[in-house]
Amino acid sequence: MRYRIAPHLAFMIQWLRVLGFDVKTWEKKELLDPLHDALIQWEPYPLPLPRKGRGLTVITLSGATLPQLLKEFLEQSGQQPDPEKMFGRCLRCNTPLIPLPPDTVKALWPELPEYVYRTQKRFNRCPTCGKFFWEGTHVRNMRRTLSDWGVLPKETGVE
Repeated sequence: MRYRIAPHLAFMIQWLRVLGFDVKTWEKKELLDPLHDALIQWEPYPLPLPRKGRGLTVITLSGATLPQLLKEFLEQSGQQPDPEKMFGRCLRCNTPLIPLPPDTVKALWPELPEYVYRTQKRFNRCPTCGKFFWEGTHVRNMRRTLSDWGVLPKETGVE
């Protein structure tokens, strides 16, 4: 399912991408396909739905905080984060990431910090914007934050 989100909920986009969902801001001129797209809106500011949007899945959120909104999205969409898909999309442009071996990353990005090259074994790259990703402490911190918010189950062994 492709999710298109109301512009005033754009602050949720990166977190939904971290969770592995295909999501981007909906632009009114974009035609939505009822079979493949779902629209996410916020109850206080509902979107004017396109005429051709009949049969479109609309998820209406009412939470006031980011953690509430994320939990509400998971509840209403019936989706749960797939650990295999988490951190699998470019946070910048939403494209699925491609895994690369460290030597290839070093060849493509000579400025790769030496510490990162020595300590990381798995890298991903966005084929659209070229951005590189790896599982540094920021990934652990995001997982912990999502667990603290109740979006992910509490992880054992995470400080």
